[in-house]
Amino acid sequence: MEITIVELKALKIAPRYHWWVRSRLAVFAYVAEHGVKGASRRFGLDRKAIREWRRRWQAARVVGLVPRYPADAICDRLLHTAYKIELNGESIRKATPLRP
Repeated sequence: MEITIVELKALKIAPRYHWWVRSRLAVFAYVAEHGVKGASRRFGLDRKAIREWRRRWQAARVVGLVPRYPADAICDRLLHTAYKIELNGESIRKATPLRP
């Protein structure tokens, strides 16, 4: 299972994910010969992850192998950090009197 960069671009997969998709396809090639357990040992991956990738690949082919990061969790973390900074800034402003 080899895929070229041109084919990945044709599928409109972002370049930052090309390496991930190609490496997951390489894992599938190893799975075909040695099974999920052997591939998990060889590549140091969890069997559940390999099976999940395989389910997504069967459903959507190569596009299903693009990593799915929880965008909402990232946004929540950024908002939380900004809120903490703002709270700290307000508390500092209240604690130090303004100079005339």
